Amino acid sequence: MKKITVLLLLLTVGTFAGAQALDTVTIVSKAKKFKPSEYFLVMFELMDTVDVSGKKITMSRGYYFDKQNRMLSSVRESDNCQKPEKGAQVIYSFGKNKLTSVTVIPPKSTCKNCASRYYYSNDSLLSKQENKYTNANSAVFIQQAHYFQSKLPNDLPWGYFDDEVLVNGVRKKIKRQY
Repeated sequence: MKKITVLLLLLTVGTFAGAQALDTVTIVSKAKKFKPSEYFLVMFELMDTVDVSGKKITMSRGYYFDKQNRMLSSVRESDNCQKPEKGAQVIYSFGKNKLTSVTVIPPKSTCKNCASRYYYSNDSLLSKQENKYTNANSAVFIQQAHYFQSKLPNDLPWGYFDDEVLVNGVRKKIKRQY
C-alpha cells in the first residue's frame, strides 16, 4: 500500500514540469461514469515519468471544461494511457474554478474496490472517505489544483472556438464545411 501511495504522490508532484500549448478539442471517447457530451477536453498531456520501482511510465492528463458554465470542471490523470480504468487514476473535481474533491483510484491489479475521496472548500480539507486506501498527504492535491488552474484560462468566453460568433449581439454557432 505504501508503494501505491508513493507512486501516486510521484505522479501528482513530479508532473509540475512540461509546459504544453493550449489546444482545444471536443471529447470523442467516453470515460467510465463520465458524460463526454457535457464537457470540452481543453488540453491533453502525455508525460514520461518514473514510478516507485524505477520503471518508466507514461502518464496522461486531461483538462475538462463544463460546456454549460464554460469553466474548469475536472482534471483526470492516469498512468495507463490506453485503458485508464486499469491503471492508477486521480480525478480532481472543480466547482466555480475551486477544488471541490479529489478521487484517487489505485490500479485494479493492486486492489479491487479501493478508492479514496477527499472533499475541499476554500483550499481546506473538509472530509475524506477512504475505502481500503489511504493517502499520506492530501495537501499535495491543493498544490496540484493551483498548478492546473495556472495553466488554463478561468473561463472560455464566447468566441473561444472557431464556430462561435456574435451576430447582432446574439450568440450563434456556425457550421463549418471541411
